[in-house]
Amino acid sequence: MALRAQRGWGYVDGTTIAPKDPLELSEWNTAHNQIVGALGTVVEALLQCELKSINNAKVAWEKLKLKTHSKGIISKLECPTSTICSCIVANVPASTTITEIKDALGSVFEGGSPMNEEWLTILLIK
Repeated sequence: MALRAQRGWGYVDGTTIAPKDPLELSEWNTAHNQIVGALGTVVEALLQCELKSINNAKVAWEKLKLKTHSKGIISKLECPTSTICSCIVANVPASTTITEIKDALGSVFEGGSPMNEEWLTILLIK
């Protein structure tokens, strides 16, 4: 709501495009940095760290949405779930299965380690 009230939502949804004038472009970049900073104040420390290198409000918003929205978490878990189902076979050694599951989890969570809610969901799948 605050972003809409202050006309900042266009930076988040990408409708406010970069101006060609260098002076206006500097102000446009400053607005992005302020919005990313504001988004960082409403999330936990782990996600704040992931926002440090981002200076585009739309990119930051998408990352936060992916990390916090239930659909994003569920989509991340579909890969390990299918890997677990396909890997647990009677003729495959347990060490091979564990390695394949670790590799699958590594590719799913390449943006950082899972948050508490994601670990809870993984444990509940079992």
